[in-house]
Amino acid sequence: MSLAKLSIMNFKASFKNYVSLIISLAFTVLIIFNFFNLMDSSIMESLGKINSQNIKIVIQCVIVVLSCFMFFFIWYATNVFLTKRKKEIGVYVFMRLTNQRIGKLYMLETMLIGLVALVMGIGFGILISQLFTMTLVTISDIEVNLSFEISLSAILWSSLIYFIVYMIFVFKGYINLVRSSVLDMVSANRQNEYVKQNKVILFLKAILGIIILVLGYYYAIKEGGMETMANALLAVILVIIGVYLLFGGFIPLIYQTLASNKRFLYKKQRTLWINQIIFRMKKNYRTYAIVCVLMLCSVTALAFGFSMKNRYEGIVHFENTYTYQVLSDQAGYENEFKERNADISVKSPVYKNLHIKPNPSDNCFADLASNRINADNFPFYTWSKLMKEIMADRRDALLQPSPSEGIYELRAAICCHLKEFRGMNVHPEQIIIGAGTEYLYTLIIQLLGRDKTFAVEDPGYEKIRKIYNSNNVKCVSIPIDEEGVNIDALKAGNADILHLSPSHHYPTGIVTPIGRRYEILGWALNCESRYIIEDDYDSEFRLLGKPIPSLESIDVSGKVIYMNTFTKTLSPTIRISYMVLPVQLMQLFKEKLNFYACTVSNFEQYTLAAFINKGYFEKHINRTRILYRRQRDMFIDAINKSPLSSIITIHEENAGLHFLLHANTTLSDEKLIERAMQRGLKISCLSGYYADKSLAIDHTLVINYSALSDDKINESIDKLYQCLTD
Repeated sequence: MSLAKLSIMNFKASFKNYVSLIISLAFTVLIIFNFFNLMDSSIMESLGKINSQNIKIVIQCVIVVLSCFMFFFIWYATNVFLTKRKKEIGVYVFMRLTNQRIGKLYMLETMLIGLVALVMGIGFGILISQLFTMTLVTISDIEVNLSFEISLSAILWSSLIYFIVYMIFVFKGYINLVRSSVLDMVSANRQNEYVKQNKVILFLKAILGIIILVLGYYYAIKEGGMETMANALLAVILVIIGVYLLFGGFIPLIYQTLASNKRFLYKKQRTLWINQIIFRMKKNYRTYAIVCVLMLCSVTALAFGFSMKNRYEGIVHFENTYTYQVLSDQAGYENEFKERNADISVKSPVYKNLHIKPNPSDNCFADLASNRINADNFPFYTWSKLMKEIMADRRDALLQPSPSEGIYELRAAICCHLKEFRGMNVHPEQIIIGAGTEYLYTLIIQLLGRDKTFAVEDPGYEKIRKIYNSNNVKCVSIPIDEEGVNIDALKAGNADILHLSPSHHYPTGIVTPIGRRYEILGWALNCESRYIIEDDYDSEFRLLGKPIPSLESIDVSGKVIYMNTFTKTLSPTIRISYMVLPVQLMQLFKEKLNFYACTVSNFEQYTLAAFINKGYFEKHINRTRILYRRQRDMFIDAINKSPLSSIITIHEENAGLHFLLHANTTLSDEKLIERAMQRGLKISCLSGYYADKSLAIDHTLVINYSALSDDKINESIDKLYQCLTD
């Protein structure tokens, strides 16, 4: 009978005895495979470049730790397996099998075990991969869209690591059998006598273990950010080695020293338990070391998780010293303020007894009308850190006059962002920085001429029409259909300039499809003086799927003026906007308007440039996108679970920070707004955004949810329901 057939027979006959070993090995493969698979998944892309890189570094460290643990575990498991099999295998000597052939038989049998464990580990790893990822994402409090993904690279890498580690000990077992005598094999399970170890070797092991352990803890507590994760990885490896040597040298040295002390040993019953402990430590110290390392890794992981959680909360709930000015029309308000705010230092009031008529909407319970973002999401910690760095490193540059287009560093950073996010290949020379889009609108009017006719969308953002009208230029309204600007109406309007938001129209939420975009570009090409102003104000908040390419990115004739702002992504107080001019218009700008000074301070420009270049902007967008998607889902889910769902219909496009809510009511929009204000609810209706009131759609609310706190969602829905039913 061949060795292969004999090994298969043995494997089948003893399969029940191998189950625990196979399951243990398969579990280690399962865990490593899932971490590799997570590193190659699309989740990393949704976290942003910088954030995903940091998380990949952490996962790589985890994989290394798991690989180290796998090494020691397989070492111990194969030793136990070999010890239990030696007696059975030794019988083959009497069948005239040489040690070499017995070793080969052992190799084949253990390789079968390892192969079964590998297949089971990869197979079950694939089956539970989504559950594994969902669990980690839930624990990490990360909101991403999960999908079933299997990486071939993850399968290959986890199989390779397992194969290398496992084969090391397969060959070790083979060498052990080849060098073993018949007596060693037959009596393997009865070798229980304690043999004294060399104290010098134990002492050297102990000293080396302590030194390595101390060095490992030094690297563990060494300060550094994500860029020094190599220190953390080295610390883990050193601690594992140190603990192993500690159990193998230091502890046996102590007990062996006690055993050699006759006066200590022969008192009472010490000789029994001392020798028993010495034997157990010698026989099972690898097991104890592995258990200790596993517990150490678990505690470290928990501590790291808590520390990161505390750090995050510290960043989110940023505390610092602020100066407040309190305006009041009440006499004696200073004393009342001191009583109610004992922890705030109050100095002499600057203003008091001011008689200002309050705006009724200022004290409303919830504002669902203002298209603004939540100020709590602003990255205060990062922004303040960058400001300090700019003050320290760019002192001279801060005092230099800025070009009319803005500092080059910020324009170059915007170019990189547009290329990565919107697929736009533009040059920094084409970009103009300004304090808000209103300022840039006035520049465009002066650049293109006041004799031009500007067309805007109807319905649309009323402020745009007001800006054009205040600058004494002719402004016409072009109706929109379900795909955006109506082409026939646009052609009939005799407009020279078209101002639109194709990525996400406000307030309808319409996303102009690619076909209609090419039609709009075709309209501009029919006349040399025609241009398109693409207002891409909130394209970053595409909540699901990838955004449709911008008009500028598919424009080959230089007809599109691209505009965007950071007030929607960062904060309304960050008054930094920009526009991308076609090459021919940029030349015209330098000839006509180059005398204008940039309206944004150098300090803000350099800070924003650093914020973009260091990856913070991408990370911030990804984080806020997740937060707003969660908030939208929470709001809509709460509506669907409330009585309000029976009398409304929701229309939303997975883009922007608002959606439309059509109400089944006979109330006029004016009456509905009035009743809502009486209940402390500020709302707006779609009809209010129409220039041509004959086209207006009644009973449709524009719900802006971005600035609404979670604790006000349910009550706001109740108030809205009361407005429609009472």
